[in-house]
Amino acid sequence: MSGRAATPPELAGVAYERRVRQQAQRLKAELIRQTLDDITSWKRAVDDKWDNLHPDLPFNSPIPPAEVAQYREQVRTRDYEWIVPSFERFLVPDPDDLNPALDALARIEGMF
Repeated sequence: MSGRAATPPELAGVAYERRVRQQAQRLKAELIRQTLDDITSWKRAVDDKWDNLHPDLPFNSPIPPAEVAQYREQVRTRDYEWIVPSFERFLVPDPDDLNPALDALARIEGMF
């Protein structure tokens, strides 16, 4: 083996993939929690959804409770679905996939 440092086990292979997915899930859960529990975040989310769906209504129109409930469900089930897939694009290439090429280059370097 060459003088390069080995990739820590938690940063390669299945352990790395599992860790990335777990952390992405935790981030998603925290963003959902914060949006629903933090009054400022929740108000902003409701206002944004209402304004986007009802651009024709006057500013500060009353929002029906049933629509607020729909927004809450949307935050829980749809608004943050993009998070996990956005992290999955970092799963490849596995850093250890380059080890054979690096070893071959080290052998060539050693011949010189």
